[in-house]
Amino acid sequence: MQNNMKTISAKLDSVGKVAAANGDSLKKLKEYYNTSISIDSTALELFITNIDSAFYCHSLFKSCKSGKVGTVKTSDCPGDCCDQGWPGWVRFGIVMIFLLIFWFYAFTKLDKSAMCRDISYDKDHKLLPVEKRPYSYSRVQLFWWTIIIVSCYAFCLAATGVLIPLNATAAILLGFSVVVVAGGKMIDKKQIDTTQTGTRSQDYVTEGFLTDILSDNQGLSIHRFQAIIFNIIFGIGYICFFINAFFCTHKYPLIDFYEWQLTLLGLSSATYLAMKTTENNSTTTTTTTMGTSTTTSTTNTGTTAATGTSGTSGSAGATGITSGTTTNPNTGTDPNAGTTTGTTTQ
Repeated sequence: MQNNMKTISAKLDSVGKVAAANGDSLKKLKEYYNTSISIDSTALELFITNIDSAFYCHSLFKSCKSGKVGTVKTSDCPGDCCDQGWPGWVRFGIVMIFLLIFWFYAFTKLDKSAMCRDISYDKDHKLLPVEKRPYSYSRVQLFWWTIIIVSCYAFCLAATGVLIPLNATAAILLGFSVVVVAGGKMIDKKQIDTTQTGTRSQDYVTEGFLTDILSDNQGLSIHRFQAIIFNIIFGIGYICFFINAFFCTHKYPLIDFYEWQLTLLGLSSATYLAMKTTENNSTTTTTTTMGTSTTTSTTNTGTTAATGTSGTSGSAGATGITSGTTTNPNTGTDPNAGTTTGTTTQ
């Protein structure tokens, strides 16, 4: 971005020379760009320009001119800032102790708290115990970049006593991770309000750290796998660049990702949010109940059978069949014996 602004400024200079007669507006525009550049990036530009005297000269692990740790002469740096003596090592020890406590607390809470876990309910709309809730991809991603950037920043403070200005990459990585967490929480809230609790994929008991962050309601997910792989690769690259810049090349220690790298991470997170909106869709089920009753009765002179079947949704039907035979015991068989059959439908 800085190079693009400088290129625009140079082009405006050349155009202003050609159109000097009526170039007031161009000159004002150029002045605006120059003013914006000096206001927006002065601290970082000055720091990078004077990186040795402003930063590495104060390091407890010096390798300025000779390339060997601890061999920098006072004359190589302005004033006598190169040799911090025991106060510098005391500061280093204090900051590193706090950093170790931060790591211990963070990784302990990662497993034993809801910091990186989903909001999960049972069928009675009660929160599940923390240890049973599945891990959340978006929260783990924020945890990952927070640990990396805070650790690099704190080490710079410990080794030099200088609070370096953050670059755009660090701010974007932290800020975008927060946005993804906020977006995921909004989607979860909507699904909790519209879906029966205890049935969402987030309401199931954890199946382990990796399985949880790689899975959605359909099981293991390829888009989550891709996002996690690139987050791991870029995170390791961030740490390696920091180590190499601080101890070897003496460049600005926090890496500046290219646009395609930030775009790739952004698209992966946007895909995660888009796919998350399609999870846990509510469904409605209609159940139909059928009922059947049979009644059989016997009389002294015949047999009567009745069978009735009733349906659903307010309709009813009944069918009865009656048959009878009469015998006169005094005369034998009655020749007029008959059978009567009737059917009634209602």
